[in-house]
Amino acid sequence: MSLLKNRIINILWVTAEKFGLVILSVFSFFIYAKLLTPEQIGLGILLLAGVEFCSMLIIAAIESSLIKLKSISADQDGTLFWSVLFLSFLLSALIYGCYWLYFDDSSTRFVALLAVLALPFLLGGRVHIVHMRKQKQFKKLAHRTIVGKLVGMAAGIGLAVYGAGSYAIVVQTLVMAITSLLLILAFERRYLPLTFDRSFLAEMSKLGIPASLKMMNNNLFMKGLVIVIEVKLGTVAVGFYNFANRLIELPRSAIISTILSYANPVFSDRKNRGLELEDFYLKSTKIGLLVIFPFFIGLNLVCDTLVHLLFGDKWSDSIPLLKGLAIITTFSLFFMALPSALIANGKTKLGLKGHMASSVIALVATIISIPYLGLMGVLVGAAIRVFIISVVNYVVMLKVLNVKFKNWFSVIFPSMFSALIMWCTTEFTHRTFNLGEDFLALNVTIFVAFFVYVISVITLDRKIVSEIKLFLSKG
Repeated sequence: MSLLKNRIINILWVTAEKFGLVILSVFSFFIYAKLLTPEQIGLGILLLAGVEFCSMLIIAAIESSLIKLKSISADQDGTLFWSVLFLSFLLSALIYGCYWLYFDDSSTRFVALLAVLALPFLLGGRVHIVHMRKQKQFKKLAHRTIVGKLVGMAAGIGLAVYGAGSYAIVVQTLVMAITSLLLILAFERRYLPLTFDRSFLAEMSKLGIPASLKMMNNNLFMKGLVIVIEVKLGTVAVGFYNFANRLIELPRSAIISTILSYANPVFSDRKNRGLELEDFYLKSTKIGLLVIFPFFIGLNLVCDTLVHLLFGDKWSDSIPLLKGLAIITTFSLFFMALPSALIANGKTKLGLKGHMASSVIALVATIISIPYLGLMGVLVGAAIRVFIISVVNYVVMLKVLNVKFKNWFSVIFPSMFSALIMWCTTEFTHRTFNLGEDFLALNVTIFVAFFVYVISVITLDRKIVSEIKLFLSKG
């Protein structure tokens, strides 16, 4: 099998895993938005916030530290597996203690217990997953993830139809985590001796904690917003925020996870072989933005029609927030390949203080803005955070890669300019032909946007197709 064909197949399976999850998540989210109230969804999301925060924190530490190693022994596997398992149970107890103190009714406390039980299952298979990614077993990973999601969805939707409210949201996550872990333990068996190598843990901590803290930066803001909105505006507002954020975060996280799942081992492999990273980084950024940038701009264009057609007027209060988040998210993607370059160079600490400061400043700005702007205050904090992170990431990029501003701007310009042309043309078409808010108008808008964007990209760079092919062929 040629290198190009092998790379394309690997990318397709990574994409199938991540976007398969997104499609299934959108479907389940659609069902929940129809059957549950904003308050019920808000409570479920609130209870899962602490669990997901800790989960992403530990996952980032494990993957960023292990993926760089050329080989991992069985004792090292065992040390990491049992250490993570013990830590997950400890964190579950701490999170549940906080929930017990905050909530006073028994029903909510029981849902909270189910939520925290998901953490050990979410983390139990991470060692196996890192090995599978290093071995490029993306097909197996896709199967395991999608099957787990399907089983979890069946349980959650069944409870939603039954009228179980917040239980549906929490049980879906719990069942999905259990199913995925059982599948990976059954089909990717590894010897996991009960060992504790302190020196190995210390080494992994040095590599993993900076990346973990950067991941915490994103989750600190996202999960912190849930707490702020709950305290300032109530559980119903949490539901509206989650609705808007979910429609943005599902595709964003899937896109970024797809890119990093493939890019992390590729960048590290190139570095280990002594190959340059600068040109590869620029090409990764250019091609990634060409695919991703128009998606969120397009979502801003169609979200009015999309929300009214699919979810009804019940969620119309989320539309202004959804539009703003779509635009802000678009401009947060300029440095999507930078984490892979930092991991490959073993410099994950760079930019850490700036990233952490951005979340704290953004949360403070949100707390100040919400009493005056309501949910729209979230946009103030989000915009401030993206601006600070962009500045920090640019400085970090200059430190770790020999990239000039002219070269960097040349790779982000085609997607930005083409998206602007797409925006103007679509708005002109919508107003000139007075398109309404039905499925025909939605399809016309999507077709015009897609056609104009593709033509603009090809006009700006006639060699883009061959450039993509050459990029995928490079090892």
